[in-house]
Amino acid sequence: MFRTLMIGAVSALTLSAAAFARRRFGLIIAGAALASIFAGLPISTVEAQSGIVGHGQKPGKLIPFKAQRERPQLTPEQMRLQEERLRHHKDTHGDPTSPEAPAAEAPAPQAPPAADETNVLGITPDGTFKIFQSTVQAYLAGIISQQAETQAATSATNVVFYTGNVFASFSTDGGASFTFVNPFTQFPTLDGGLCCDQTVIYDPTRDLMIWQLQYDFSSTTGKGSYRTAFANPGSVASGGWCVYEWNPGDFGFPSGRSLDRPEVALSSNFVWYSANIYTEPDAKFERSVMWRIRLDPPVTCDSRAFEFFLGVPAQFHFTPVQGATDTMYWANLQTFPTADSIRIYQWAEADSTPSSTDVAISLWPNARPRLCPGPDVLNWCRAADKRQASGWIANGVIGFMWSASQGTGALGDFPFPYVHVARFNASTTPTLIDEPIIWNSGGAWIYPNVGVNDRGAIAGTLSFGGGVYFPYLTALILDDLTTAAPPPWEIYGFVASTGAGDDRWGDYYSSRRNGSNGNTWVISGQQLEAGQRQAWYVWMGRSRDAPPTEMTSPGVQGTSPTSASSDYLRFWWEDISRQRPPARSP
Repeated sequence: MFRTLMIGAVSALTLSAAAFARRRFGLIIAGAALASIFAGLPISTVEAQSGIVGHGQKPGKLIPFKAQRERPQLTPEQMRLQEERLRHHKDTHGDPTSPEAPAAEAPAPQAPPAADETNVLGITPDGTFKIFQSTVQAYLAGIISQQAETQAATSATNVVFYTGNVFASFSTDGGASFTFVNPFTQFPTLDGGLCCDQTVIYDPTRDLMIWQLQYDFSSTTGKGSYRTAFANPGSVASGGWCVYEWNPGDFGFPSGRSLDRPEVALSSNFVWYSANIYTEPDAKFERSVMWRIRLDPPVTCDSRAFEFFLGVPAQFHFTPVQGATDTMYWANLQTFPTADSIRIYQWAEADSTPSSTDVAISLWPNARPRLCPGPDVLNWCRAADKRQASGWIANGVIGFMWSASQGTGALGDFPFPYVHVARFNASTTPTLIDEPIIWNSGGAWIYPNVGVNDRGAIAGTLSFGGGVYFPYLTALILDDLTTAAPPPWEIYGFVASTGAGDDRWGDYYSSRRNGSNGNTWVISGQQLEAGQRQAWYVWMGRSRDAPPTEMTSPGVQGTSPTSASSDYLRFWWEDISRQRPPARSP
């Protein structure tokens, strides 16, 4: 396991807002129609502050659910092709605003960063932070991609949906055990076939599980699409998914484009998605798009209205916040020509257009590739860039955190990649509060993701590794009980890898409010153990919010109901409050 690491915890570095009074504002909404540009398309657009706003209608279709009796298996050739797809996307769809790293090795620090190092804490039985349940989906070892990019969401009735690049699974007992879903065959073939990125999130107000899948570009169809699927968790098997298909044409683009790198978030009445749009096959970045879909129960799977915002071409990637209510916020990290400002957008549910504010932050390093080689010299975070980001809004504070590179910034010289954090007052013109970064001289902090619980506290997942350390899955928390000195972060080591296994670990993981216990979180992550990739589902929180019973030790789960009939699976989904009966023959 992880040896004693580091000296102190990160400081709450507070920078004077007055010192960063410089703000740049976008154009006032013009309201001019762009009919000449988008003539003939089934959408309507107007020019808005710092971009273009449009809207349209999207038809839905109801697709039955297909549970797997046996775990899905890719042939060696299918796996090879899938890994080639993933590698192509990571190599060609990266941040076009990041310069190449100046050296093959991380630089030795010259000036100490203006924050104490972040410490990894141990999870003790008498501590306030607890892992209530942790499940390793070992049955996925034969199909899981090196770039797992796992996400998990848990409903109010303890139904869990869990996804990765090439797999999906569900649980009806809160993650204690899982069964199988094959994302390659669950829905009809689309474009170039299932490619990679999937997301999942749960809307507690309408009891909706929301799943998104990405499909590869096809020269035949001239597009690379997304699917978004909605279902009530307890009736997926009997009622199926209400599915909507999205492609760049829905946002005014001609043929020859694809969508990539999704983000998902909720507000009170909408689900929000972001994507980066590329020309194909040369993978040239064009624009980032944010769109919103009204949240209604998928009773009839009817046509849905949607609204979207297109940023200007220089704005690469949008990161939405978790915890939004009547207004969604998202950020674009301004990295060209320098990485010293952030554009914060806000779009009220009642408004037809968003607005934005540019806020100055400390200059941070943004070189590619990120460099975090460990004992096996594999640079497992090589694919990382500023897209490894997360945001939140809670208690009047907007926050964003992202994966900065090794190198020199305004806060010092960093030998490894670190997590840059910036917090702002939530107002019509946000202002900077502070920048409590997460860094260490012995390794890289990377892949942050946080969620917001019912108290407005944040917690999530984060990875550490490099130098003498293999990748390590950790959990971070910031709430009213946070005691790490100096505050604000407490970061706990959870499970260590025994190697990197590959030179890239993908783009993202997830942290979500637990739908069945709103003061706790479920996070996803991965680990390499004895050469096998493991996908983790972790339920965590403070001991004051512990359930009456909990699984205190990791469980190896995923035994499929090999003798179960379709009726048995339907029973399992529809009556999740009852104990699972013995398997029976068809």
